[in-house]
Amino acid sequence: MKDSLTNHVFFSTHFTQPDYHCASAIKKALRNNGIKYSDIKRAKDIWARDYMPVQIAPKTFVCYKYRPDYLLNPEERMQYITTKFYDRESILSTPEKEQCPILQQEGVELRNCDLVLDGGNIILCGNRIILTDKVLRENCSKTKDEIVAELKEAFRVEHVIIIPSDPYEIEECSKYDELPLCHADGILAPIDDNSILISDYGNDEKGYVTELKLILSKFFEKENIHEFKFGDKRTDNSWIYINFLRIGNVVLMPTVGNDENMNDADSICDQLALQQLKDILGIENVIPINTRYLTLENPENNGGSLHCVSWNVYIDDTDN
Repeated sequence: MKDSLTNHVFFSTHFTQPDYHCASAIKKALRNNGIKYSDIKRAKDIWARDYMPVQIAPKTFVCYKYRPDYLLNPEERMQYITTKFYDRESILSTPEKEQCPILQQEGVELRNCDLVLDGGNIILCGNRIILTDKVLRENCSKTKDEIVAELKEAFRVEHVIIIPSDPYEIEECSKYDELPLCHADGILAPIDDNSILISDYGNDEKGYVTELKLILSKFFEKENIHEFKFGDKRTDNSWIYINFLRIGNVVLMPTVGNDENMNDADSICDQLALQQLKDILGIENVIPINTRYLTLENPENNGGSLHCVSWNVYIDDTDN
């Protein structure tokens, strides 16, 4: 289901905690634009994108095995693995007080995909699905051909595009002896069915963007592969903008600048990103949401942004 058709957003109840200052700003922006939002009850953490099923048609969702390596080690992180959306059987047996009603409505098809996946590593773009090579590592008991075939069948796509994981993320995580997320939604985002947007990697000493473009050019026209470009205004936090959230013709864009000093480096980059996103998406209603605490400063649960904490879907209002 393309983002431009979605009309409802879900958030984990964990995201309502007072520490997440941006939660109220997000919900205010949604209310002001007539977009409904609801809670996901009894999930284990705030990162709803990663464990929620993927909507591929108005009443069709794909479930998958959510068992990410970065939550399996060390062992105490396993408490954050939400399993109740793991497959059709788990969803249908969920107690009423923990339900996500849209998934249990009459006529909804829940398709099981027998692969270990993270929702943040699933980018749907027209008849294509894009994932990082994390999908190969976490399903190493199967061949690449088997994995590709299962993805095509479950998500009903013609092409499966597997891109290299972000080497800069891997390098940064190695400094702290952490496992990287390796999510595609921290690298690129769909613009429409035939266009893609890549994050700004600056000087890119590793040649990562060149490699990405080479792979993507086999599936997209070159003129439809776009990039954020900040030049000498780029900061270490400029990667955040690719994690925007689109619902219909409304876009919430994460920012990390100082709201009280619009001349600091991050704030300047925020302003540049805002105009670029308007131009690239062709949408004027792009709303900045400061997610600095969520993304950079929260010692317990940082590293993601607006796309990561949300689950946007299409709900047919006539069913209500």
